[in-house]
Amino acid sequence: MLELSSLKRMVETSADLTQEAREASERDRDYYDGFQWTPEEVATLQRRKQPVITINRIKRKVDAMVGIEQRGRTDPRAMPRNHGDEEAADLATKALVFVEETERVDVKRSGAFENLIVEGYGGVEVCAEPRRGQMEPCVKRLRWEEIFFDPHS
Repeated sequence: MLELSSLKRMVETSADLTQEAREASERDRDYYDGFQWTPEEVATLQRRKQPVITINRIKRKVDAMVGIEQRGRTDPRAMPRNHGDEEAADLATKALVFVEETERVDVKRSGAFENLIVEGYGGVEVCAEPRRGQMEPCVKRLRWEEIFFDPHS
């Protein structure tokens, strides 16, 4: 078991070594959101009395890719490992469909996919948490800013 201090050090190291990439990710989100001009460029255009016009082709392209991801989805399906496991696979499929519907996995997946395209980081966490007196599956979308990894891997 790792100690809390070791875990903190790992997170801090990851944040330090990926700082430049994270700044680029923030810039990329700004570009997607339509903030594509630097203050100096805006000042130059205003001095020339030119309008600051942004034709955001980035947002259009990202939204198209998210649409392709959504259209290409398939329903979850468990396959039997051995002959005679068809009934167990059917039950597993029903459980997967139940979790997908109750946890709105499709919405979370699309959000994570958009983060992956724009910022370069995205994901969901599949976990179990206590609800109504029992453990139930849950799917949580992770904020791209909170994802860390080993930058040497």
